[in-house]
Amino acid sequence: MLPPPVEAAIAQILQAARATGKFAGIQVFSPPAAAPRIAQGFRYVSVMSEFEMVRDTAAEILRAIPR
Repeated sequence: MLPPPVEAAIAQILQAARATGKFAGIQVFSPPAAAPRIAQGFRYVSVMSEFEMVRDTAAEILRAIPR
């Protein structure tokens, strides 16, 4: 959960999108953070950044290689 003023701004953005017939999107930085935003009504939820995905996948590959 983000600070209350930030959550209020996010809710306002979601409401404005709905009022104009648009789908609202939000960026989150972990899979557990995605579910509450989907439940809140966001239709597009981006989890992590491309950099984080590449970094995490590279780390997983390196861990899988015997040394």
